[in-house]
Amino acid sequence: MENKIVDQFSDPSFLKLSRILRKYPEAKQYIQKVRLDEEENEKRADVAFADRDNRKFPIDDPGQAALSRYYMEKQAGVSEDTQRNCATALAVFGIELELVEKTAAAPDDDSDYLLPGIRRFRIKTAEDVKLAAEAIQRNRRRMDTDSKAQASTNLIKKAVEFNVKLPSQILKFAGATACDTRKLRDWVEARTVRTTDPSINLAYVKLAEEVDRLPLIVDDRVELIKVASTLSELDEAAGLRQYYDRTLLDPLSTVFNTEKVAVESLELAGRPVPLEDLLAVPTEVYQDVFGGDLAAEFTDPSGNVDPEQLKIILPTVPYDLQKTLAAQLGV
Repeated sequence: MENKIVDQFSDPSFLKLSRILRKYPEAKQYIQKVRLDEEENEKRADVAFADRDNRKFPIDDPGQAALSRYYMEKQAGVSEDTQRNCATALAVFGIELELVEKTAAAPDDDSDYLLPGIRRFRIKTAEDVKLAAEAIQRNRRRMDTDSKAQASTNLIKKAVEFNVKLPSQILKFAGATACDTRKLRDWVEARTVRTTDPSINLAYVKLAEEVDRLPLIVDDRVELIKVASTLSELDEAAGLRQYYDRTLLDPLSTVFNTEKVAVESLELAGRPVPLEDLLAVPTEVYQDVFGGDLAAEFTDPSGNVDPEQLKIILPTVPYDLQKTLAAQLGV
């Protein structure tokens, strides 16, 4: 099997780059000086690459030349001519790389990765959180909807851990913002102009009609993720991914289209109530309305409400008791 050669523009999830930074932390000074812009890279002349035949390893500026050299290190299949061209460029720029690996650190586990199944986007520091956010946004067109949502959701947890503020785009990818359903309807309808397949066109029309029947603002993440997945499948069938971030938004940005952070809610007597409001209800109120035995299933002797148990128990509570509690809460 032919070994695939990877450079900074063919490493979409930056798995190799993360390894380079672990081995050669001094490489960071060069990474900060380069722009990994794919459109700009496509405009480069063949002579601007160390591997001119395959247009890999750009060497037309100091930062790119240094980064290309790091990518070549211990990578099988890189030709001598390619290495020689890169060495020449580094010499012209007056750059000397020692390429000395740092001492191996303790092995990491799957929980360090935003995508643990394939061990991508390793997070160990606050700086890793920022780099991962940039990488996800930069590669949003390459990543499928599920991977983007999973990586962004896990990144939010890491951001809380390291006290890092994330850009709103990551919150949207994670499904952590609310949906303006009128904007969503308009973006779904816009897709009908881009496809000539009658069956797919009809599917978009029906989806737009369903969305139009929803409340103006929706923050039910589970349901919205389903809509985003449906939209992603239709876009894939219609061949519309090529238009993302050009004339169309990707499915997650289409659905989670506001800056308003979604509040987790539970349904009480047919009305959504913020979970934090339900957690603030005194235990005595639950005991008076639901009875001591039922309330004991989601509260403890100290008067604390277990949110996970409440999510399980509340939907099973008789409707008339839910209405009584709703009336006491004024909802």
